[in-house]
Amino acid sequence: MSERIQDKSLQESEKLREKKESAKDIGNVIATTAACTATDFIDPLFGDFIQRRLGNDSQLKGNFIAEFAGDYGALPVTVAVRRMFPEFMNFLEKITSPLIDMFFHKSAEKDAQLWANKHGFTPESLEYRKRLQEILGYEKRHFPDTLVWTVSSVAINVATQRGLGNKAPIAHITAGKVGGAALTALLTTVLRGLFPRKAEKFEEFIGDNIVIPVQNFVNNLFGSDDLEDKSEKYQKIETEKRLAKQYSKER
Repeated sequence: MSERIQDKSLQESEKLREKKESAKDIGNVIATTAACTATDFIDPLFGDFIQRRLGNDSQLKGNFIAEFAGDYGALPVTVAVRRMFPEFMNFLEKITSPLIDMFFHKSAEKDAQLWANKHGFTPESLEYRKRLQEILGYEKRHFPDTLVWTVSSVAINVATQRGLGNKAPIAHITAGKVGGAALTALLTTVLRGLFPRKAEKFEEFIGDNIVIPVQNFVNNLFGSDDLEDKSEKYQKIETEKRLAKQYSKER
């Protein structure tokens, strides 16, 4: 009986962890949207400048509208891709991991060192190395979300500008938006690189205090406590693989 209770407790604990991880994924996309919204006064100006340099009329008002449409339209697209195509996101994670190791390793080491000092561990300890890999792993997992968000934001932005009457060639509109998006991506990446743990804590706060309450409300509204998506199923499979691997090492 006690083993059954323990197994059930472990299952509930793992289910809660997976739910929090899924909520943090959405929190990451919301944080990306918020960060890019903060630069929305720069991107349209930059994009309009590029379009005018390419010989087109100024479309500044339309650029501002399209900027907000792209930012917030990309949010549900990115969440949907993460939830419906986790294998694709995992593929992006694998091919972009070397970039994360290259650009985030120094700041991750700094954060891991601060954590180790606080808890009495040395840089040579196993705990320090685990912490370092946790920080890098978090950035590796969520960098694909940034890529998907950026691509979908650009596409929605260009489509919106066209819909608002911008007669410039698609290539010119795209060039203007990509230029602004590159500037925003650079700023947000630098900030994440400097403060990776703070970024993760902010996204965890969004997940715990916004995403999970909304999910619980929707579940209660539809009379379901377990609206599991493909992303959560994929996470469950990956967790089972990780636990099996850990168990085999311990044996």
